Amino acid sequence: MPTGSLLLQHGDYTFTVDKEIGSGSFGFVWHARDQIRREVAIKVINKRMFLDAFTEEEEDSNNCRSLRCDPKHWSPKEVIMQEFQALKKMSERNGFAATPLLNAFTDDYNIYFVMPYYPLDLRQFLLKMGCLPADTLQLWTAELMLGLKNIHDAGIIHCDLKPENVLLTPSGHVAIGDFGFSVSTTETRGPVGVGTPGYIASELDSCRGLVGPSCKSDIYALGIVILEMWIGTGESWYDLIAKRRRRPNCYNSERKPNEPSADLMKPQHLLKVIDDGDAMDLIHTMLLDDLGCRADWQDIFRNPYLTSFDMAEIRLRQHTTNVSPCAAIVEPRKLGTALADFHRECGMSRLKQLKRLMRRLQQENEGPDPVEIDYARHGDARQDPTHGTNCIRLGGGHCFYSAHPHRQCCRRTSHF
Repeated sequence: MPTGSLLLQHGDYTFTVDKEIGSGSFGFVWHARDQIRREVAIKVINKRMFLDAFTEEEEDSNNCRSLRCDPKHWSPKEVIMQEFQALKKMSERNGFAATPLLNAFTDDYNIYFVMPYYPLDLRQFLLKMGCLPADTLQLWTAELMLGLKNIHDAGIIHCDLKPENVLLTPSGHVAIGDFGFSVSTTETRGPVGVGTPGYIASELDSCRGLVGPSCKSDIYALGIVILEMWIGTGESWYDLIAKRRRRPNCYNSERKPNEPSADLMKPQHLLKVIDDGDAMDLIHTMLLDDLGCRADWQDIFRNPYLTSFDMAEIRLRQHTTNVSPCAAIVEPRKLGTALADFHRECGMSRLKQLKRLMRRLQQENEGPDPVEIDYARHGDARQDPTHGTNCIRLGGGHCFYSAHPHRQCCRRTSHF
């Protein structure tokens, strides 16, 4: 085993973890190789980090502080099981354009979801490479539309669509990942803080609270993702509007700096960047605030921007792109970096409180500890011939190339 690596065993499968490639509020992502040297990504949900996102402080009559879970939302156990069931369902349906689950298992400290390795997410790609070629933009739009429709057909609402959750395969196609906030189409409640500010449909805005998540709220979020593909800078739409307006009061003083003010900014203000009339009409109808007027799947697939494609060919990924994302763009971190950062930010006092809360929730069968997951796909089900081979860096130059010599990564300049 290489120095600085970690060995994970799940049944007949062995994973050698060599670096940390991402982190979030619930945990982190590892890069690893299985026993036949195939690259995989392992989403690690650390139980303490996960529980910390679900707790709030309260004081008793003696002014002693303790932690409790918010009773208005799902329990931590429900959230983990919902993500697992969504990933499992999409994998067993061979769901197009959704990240497949290869293995899922737990230990005393973490929950592990093993998936194929995706070199970059859409945000990272746009930040590094700039605008997409017109044919690639149209193809990725079709793939994302069909992928999200398949997710909805499986009875799942994603609830957190954004460029960070659109992953790029080495072969230059897109897939929807991170089902951590997903809900069933029959569910009336949701996990804590459904969605990401700026990508939440108006009907889900906390100040309105009119309805719960729906297929149309996902369609709204996807409309923003596609709009940002057209913008091509990798910036969020609301950061771009704030920068262009050059107003210090673009943000409400009570909001975080990177959160948009819904009263002052609308993504529709940027529709003029789209130089294709059919695409502009498509995204406009996806972003309508009125639920009754917002596009549904029938409206979307009738739009001329998509009717030029044979969706059966899109599903089989028979279209090729000249875009090949490169993992060398992302700077990896040492194993344990995200967990060490979490411990430092929490401090000893809160870590002890989390430990006590976890023990109490375990007795109530509600915390992350009682979660028991043991799942593996076997044989040919683990293979996807359309996924592609990860990019490699050739020589000492500054250009990144695909493992396929005839394909070079997109290097176009943004029109902003």
